[in-house]
Amino acid sequence: MAVKVKTVSEPILPEINDELAKSFGVETAGVEALKNEIRENMARELEQKTKSKLKQQVMDGLLSLHKVELPQVLVQEEIGNLRERTMQNLAQTDATKFPDEMFEQEARKRVALGLILGEVVKREQIQVDDQRVRETVESIASSYQDPHRVISYYHSDARAKSQVEAMILEEQIADWVMERAK
Repeated sequence: MAVKVKTVSEPILPEINDELAKSFGVETAGVEALKNEIRENMARELEQKTKSKLKQQVMDGLLSLHKVELPQVLVQEEIGNLRERTMQNLAQTDATKFPDEMFEQEARKRVALGLILGEVVKREQIQVDDQRVRETVESIASSYQDPHRVISYYHSDARAKSQVEAMILEEQIADWVMERAK
């Protein structure tokens, strides 16, 4: 097999100046504003990753402490949800061809965790903190060029808002567990 090289090139890094800042949507204050925006985005991402990792550890701990008998109908429903999400992520792939076994372990974990979290919410009467929902939506929106539009989207789309509320409720449960952890 022969290969013909047509061109050889190397990337050329742009000069860090006000024009570069404008190309990223920072119209005023130039390079310093761009650097500050990048710094803020990185700090926000680090905080989100840290919270997410801690929450995952709490959820894994709850699962390991509580053995739950799982209703097969809920497991099957969650397998369907996971299959649908896979189809959305893989756009061109028909996930219906994937066997249930491929999704079963994750589905069982999600169902068990859902039952455990539901029981904690019921017993401790934990309710979604609307202030945290607002702050989270604002934080998500702040990384977009038109934050007000993103905030409007979350307030007008019930499904998007419920996803944020579910995330906040999980965080509140994780906080509750960590306050009582030994």
